Amino acid sequence: MFRHHTGFRVCLICLFAMLSCGPIPEDTANNPTGDADGDRVYSNDEWGFRITVPDVWGWTAQTSFQTREPNGLPRVEVVMNREPISGFSAVLTLRPRALSEKATLQTVTAELEEEFKSTFLGYAAQEKRAFQISGREGIEWIFRTVFLRRRGDRFFVTVVLDGRKAYLMMGNGTSAAFPVEEYRDIAESLEFR
Repeated sequence: MFRHHTGFRVCLICLFAMLSCGPIPEDTANNPTGDADGDRVYSNDEWGFRITVPDVWGWTAQTSFQTREPNGLPRVEVVMNREPISGFSAVLTLRPRALSEKATLQTVTAELEEEFKSTFLGYAAQEKRAFQISGREGIEWIFRTVFLRRRGDRFFVTVVLDGRKAYLMMGNGTSAAFPVEEYRDIAESLEFR
């Protein structure tokens, strides 16, 4: 008799829980949306940006609320992966960063180059190209390095400043698979709010 009542109580509790709970709320602030071309848009309200990802690219986004930038915003990383080209999976990573009041596009670029020189063996940068995205100044360049397994031997870098924020994008590749135009198209889709 005890077991009969216990099973009945468990069923009642489960039924009550199912009926009393509504749908689980979703975080829509940083979720993808679609556009007419089938591309997907990643939007981040905290940092005030959105970026369009073509349909042959997948992406993941990670927000670390425990690790904050100096401006108090959470650390964010958006990793975009392209379907393999010649067996190589190209990756474009976007990382917004807080800037000091004195930071300029030139100082941010110089700091990145120093970091790359110490990180990438044989760092050799090509000519830099200045441009504008959504009215913000930016710079891009390609650099080569010693071949790194899974990362390739060439990299595409884009830096865009929006006030006291820098948006750093870096894509990788090999001689057989280096989708520079796709990297550039994604970078140029960056919008600010």
